[in-house]
Amino acid sequence: MEKERQTSPMASTAPLVPNIISSTVERALSHLWKICDRRLRPLPTQDGTLTSTTPLPSMSSDGIFGDFVHDGVEVQARKVTKVQETWEQESAGVEVWRLGTPDKSSGEFLHGDAPDPTHPLHPPQHFIYWGAYDWQQDFPNGVNYTIGSSDPAVDFNTVHWSVYGPTPENPDVEYDTTHDWTINFSLDKKQLQQRKTATLTIQLAGAKTAAGNTDVYNATEPYANLALESYINEQKEPLTLLVGFNQSSSCIVRSAVSCYQVRSRMEFPADWLNVGNNVLTLHLPRNATDYETAVLPGTVYVQYDALRLELA
Repeated sequence: MEKERQTSPMASTAPLVPNIISSTVERALSHLWKICDRRLRPLPTQDGTLTSTTPLPSMSSDGIFGDFVHDGVEVQARKVTKVQETWEQESAGVEVWRLGTPDKSSGEFLHGDAPDPTHPLHPPQHFIYWGAYDWQQDFPNGVNYTIGSSDPAVDFNTVHWSVYGPTPENPDVEYDTTHDWTINFSLDKKQLQQRKTATLTIQLAGAKTAAGNTDVYNATEPYANLALESYINEQKEPLTLLVGFNQSSSCIVRSAVSCYQVRSRMEFPADWLNVGNNVLTLHLPRNATDYETAVLPGTVYVQYDALRLELA
């Protein structure tokens, strides 16, 4: 069992001093920052500058769930704007386990950032055409992950397909082992004692609904909005993360592990959990596809950034 941890506040009081050049277009932009070596650094734009008269700074840091967002910060061209804030990371109680690293990427999982051994420059495996991998060889019985003993780089795929195939190497289409993933975890009596509420957080590094990259709702597509359902043990009622048609992106099929991120914090009664073994089932609709016009697979899919369970 992975070590239980209590999420604690993470503070950064570094002044926000970006190089600001005023935009000629009056509009609000969200300026992204990342904490590197305990200092705040802006994520560069195409020309290396920040461009807006009314930015909405937001910060993220690898290993921390959620973002820090501060609205209403006004900046002026060629003037220093200082903002001093304390970021207290979100917490819904005691963290029991986490799967993956919250870094807005699914690269830590199988066929993600790991070097490809078959090419001389050893690029990340996700740079290789998605159809180069054999789902049935990697997961003949589907994904069945156990917290504390499974290896995320081997036992958890970088993409959760509804249906997989055909590929140039394999004409078969697989949908029996792809759409339901299982996560096993154990809890002891002390962990559940006097706990009333559990919170499951799921962060997606990317997701593709039937809308693809279009941001257009098509009523003839049953999966224009895609439901990722989480079932706790034998509960019939799922916890649902709904990916909207305007949140969809073609991520892994374009060799990416970080695209439009979607997240949800879902509460449920702690008495849904057992002392001893527990099972979380991540469910996508079976054999869910779209009317794909590009030379891309028609399947819908999600790519996990990180998941965690908390108790309060």
